[in-house]
Amino acid sequence: ESERAAFSELLGDPTLYEEVLSDQYDQVPLSPEEWLADERHAAALGRDLWPRLKDDFVTFQNGSYFECYMTGSLGYGKTFFISVCLAYDLYRMLCLRDPALSYGLAAGSQLVMFAFSTTISQAGMGIGQELKNNLQKIPFFRERMNFNSGFILRCPKNILFTVGTEGANRILGLNAVSGVLEETDFHGETKGRGTMMASAEIKDKAHKIYLGALRRMKSRFMRRGRIPAHLYMLSSKSTRQSFMANQLRAKAADPLVFCRDYATYEVRPREQFLAEEFEVFVGTEQLEPRVLAKGEADKLPDEFKPLVTRVPVDYRQDFETDVVGSLADIAGISVKGSDKYYRQASKVEDVFDPSRPHPFDVQEWICGGVGDFLWDLLAKKSERRLKGGLTETVWTPLEDPDARRFAHIDPSTSECATGLVVGHISRFVEVIRRKPDLTGEISELAPVIVIDLALGILPPPAGE
Repeated sequence: ESERAAFSELLGDPTLYEEVLSDQYDQVPLSPEEWLADERHAAALGRDLWPRLKDDFVTFQNGSYFECYMTGSLGYGKTFFISVCLAYDLYRMLCLRDPALSYGLAAGSQLVMFAFSTTISQAGMGIGQELKNNLQKIPFFRERMNFNSGFILRCPKNILFTVGTEGANRILGLNAVSGVLEETDFHGETKGRGTMMASAEIKDKAHKIYLGALRRMKSRFMRRGRIPAHLYMLSSKSTRQSFMANQLRAKAADPLVFCRDYATYEVRPREQFLAEEFEVFVGTEQLEPRVLAKGEADKLPDEFKPLVTRVPVDYRQDFETDVVGSLADIAGISVKGSDKYYRQASKVEDVFDPSRPHPFDVQEWICGGVGDFLWDLLAKKSERRLKGGLTETVWTPLEDPDARRFAHIDPSTSECATGLVVGHISRFVEVIRRKPDLTGEISELAPVIVIDLALGILPPPAGE
């Protein structure tokens, strides 16, 4: 106990504290607050950070966090915030006498900071360019670095910043000490010409990239459950079940994880917006989102009241025009997966004719199970005479018998349903549409498409 007391007293001595740190540092780094305010360091960046993000920066950099998740609406400064964090990470490493040795590697080993995105250009022009621009504003970095090396920044003390795509495992194979996974909810969306990955595949791909980065960084730098590095996740949420949305739910209580999910109007000063607000119901899997009339929120059942958000009236027209897109882009609230494609689900529901029975005896057929076509609901059976006195059985569609039929099969992997659809063009009608430049309206002929059959084909349990 006496030794503990003496040691605690020594730690409180500023002179001794500086001497202990000098064994690791060429110069003792400034605290996050001091760094943001110092003109030789990040004062130029601190002036551009919204007060709320400045507080978040200090909280994050003073904490024991390893992962940082920044998501929400467009335009509140997610990319800028993470670039400032990366700049401070780099500053602290450059203050060390030998960063690699301090982090438990061989003296002089190369340390890598990385940014992954959907494409090289996206990473370079996104977080990569933002970081480069910010470093050039800081005298500490201008005196030490050359900024004429494209997407790669070579820093003193054998530290490298580089960008890559989801397949760049070579980067993770190096000593990746800090990095960004950008656009995590959109990795793999453009799989090839004219093709897109399903949302479940995108989520799985993002999770694999994340786990790969996490494992590599932990394997090299974890000491007693702590890592002297930061892994940043930067993306808006594509749907309620996307990678980013799932991670936020899973990591919310983790003391090593820093999460922020803001709307634009929550970060920017309130005086930039009109004082009046309106209310929006954000929707559920069964109920569609919509703008609420004044006072309507008070009449909702208690279980739905947490699903109401208040928005400055500046954005009312945006929400009334496209409530789904505005929830995602302005309020930063994730939507159902189907809402990305059907912005007005009621329009989809309106095209169903409840008087038409389904022409298959089950609406979803398990492959190899019981099920058959109800042909008399689709077509009429008759006999047709052929030359030579022969006859044949023919089927004539009940609806639009002379129209050509088109069939489409939407293939799947073993966990998803294969889709089978048969339809035809019934007729053409005049449709009034808005011109692309929104200057007026035009008239054009559009087909009325009738679906004769739509069937979901499910894989058998544990089968293909």
